Amino acid sequence: MLKIETYLSPGRGWNSRRRGVALLLVLVAAVVAFTISSAYLSSQSTSISIARNMENLHKARCVAESGLRAAIAYVQATATWRDDQTHGTWAADVAYANGTYTVVGEDGADTDGDGVITQPGEGDGDLGDDTSDLLTLTVTGKVGGATH
Repeated sequence: MLKIETYLSPGRGWNSRRRGVALLLVLVAAVVAFTISSAYLSSQSTSISIARNMENLHKARCVAESGLRAAIAYVQATATWRDDQTHGTWAADVAYANGTYTVVGEDGADTDGDGVITQPGEGDGDLGDDTSDLLTLTVTGKVGGATH
């Protein structure tokens, strides 16, 4: 005759199965924790890079504005600037505050908004031929790989 209690009571096999399931659950939890922590650390390093790039972009803008102020001061202080400077690059990669700036002076104005002063139409390319010609100054600042 079979005893039903033998099949219902937990024996040696029952405990080893419980330990196997517990081990499996611990391994799954460890993998999930590792994945979450890796994603978090990866996002933090990306955030730091973005913040550094934004800081460099801000500094590049400040360098460009300083270069523009220097170019305007030069034009205001020098009566012969039209003869001394040509249409094109006036100063290239001038070091300023951990960055550089480049000043481009062009005869004319960008009337069509394409970012380029064309001759003829928007200018004639000669700053010294007419004192009433418009002057367009374009200054580019660079700091740590960022350009403004």
